[in-house]
Amino acid sequence: MTVDKLTNDEWINNKQEDDKMTDSRLGHDKPANKITLSEAHELIEEVLNNAGEIVLTVMGNSMFPMLRHGRDRVCIVKAKDNALKKYDILLFIRDDGKYILHRVVGVKPDGYVVIGDNQYVKEYPVKHSQVIGVVKGFWRNGKYTSCDAFFYNVYVRFWSWTFFIRLILHKGKLLCKRLICIWLNDYK
Repeated sequence: MTVDKLTNDEWINNKQEDDKMTDSRLGHDKPANKITLSEAHELIEEVLNNAGEIVLTVMGNSMFPMLRHGRDRVCIVKAKDNALKKYDILLFIRDDGKYILHRVVGVKPDGYVVIGDNQYVKEYPVKHSQVIGVVKGFWRNGKYTSCDAFFYNVYVRFWSWTFFIRLILHKGKLLCKRLICIWLNDYK
């Protein structure tokens, strides 16, 4: 097994080994061999620059429902120079040093417009120099899905096209919560 590419079977075996290897001092089931992206940045760059692939476990909910926190894994490859397009999922570094995995929803001359599937605020500009790699595919429950697959592309377009409907529903939900809080405080 090499660092730069894992097959689906190797990923399943590693996942089972990771699940067994826990640090009992932490008092929870966090695998002991996990490191942060910032700790592995140089290795990631080296692997990607040598035409390799890296597999990372998703941490965070910004890409939910497509990618689930701590459960799904993504396969990332080097982003080709200025060849990124709408609907690609980028791994990039924000100006504050955080590593982010978000979807491209617009390509402009001075950068990319990105947003998480579970977010409502777009980030712009993300410059090509900030991009580490692009997601080639992902694993969910041991099953690999390519970002070139037909049903994946149907999902992506549906999810992107319904952004404004989801935004209106989200704002309506926040307004209802605020009105309920006001109403409850008036009757105390």
